[in-house]
Amino acid sequence: PSEQSRRAIETALAKMNEADTFNIVKFAQQASSMHDVPVPATKENLRAAKQYLDQANAGGGTMMLEGLRRALTMSRADDESAERIR
Repeated sequence: PSEQSRRAIETALAKMNEADTFNIVKFAQQASSMHDVPVPATKENLRAAKQYLDQANAGGGTMMLEGLRRALTMSRADDESAERIR
């Protein structure tokens, strides 16, 4: 991700508590995500997210539509419907 995107993601992760869930969706030539479903914002998952960001490279295309599709069609781990966008 770009430096600006990386800082925004890191800020959002830092403000989460364990009642929150999250996932990181990368998109360039294609979309991929850190997990198949959103995960709780535990210390371990947040640490893994930071490592995932550190390994992500900026570059390639920006197939934003594919990233949004992946994020919006992702089911929750507990399989309940949820408000996805606030």
